[in-house]
Amino acid sequence: MSKVMNSIKEYLQWLTGGINQIDCPDEVDIETSNNPDDKQLREALSRVGNMEKEFSKKGTGSGKSAKQQEQIVETVVIDPKVVTELAKKSKEKQATQRAQGNEQQIENQRNEIGD
Repeated sequence: MSKVMNSIKEYLQWLTGGINQIDCPDEVDIETSNNPDDKQLREALSRVGNMEKEFSKKGTGSGKSAKQQEQIVETVVIDPKVVTELAKKSKEKQATQRAQGNEQQIENQRNEIGD
């Protein structure tokens, strides 16, 4: 029985190797390939390379790096009275919207029942 199992394992390994060669041909360096079928791929690689170069160019800003710009912090004074007033207004607005939404739901239900 073990001979049969070994034979099956060997066959499967051979088969796997053959399938891998069919599905995965040897790698080809497209940039140096003279194959006319690879022309579109070379052009696409060239475009991508150009886009990467453009993206990596330094900006013409103030000369400060992004890290330097991020380190600038302005001190802001927050008045607790203003915050409390804004919170009250927000709650009132939400309550009004909820009430209007409830009224609309009731009206819709009445219309459904009346139909």
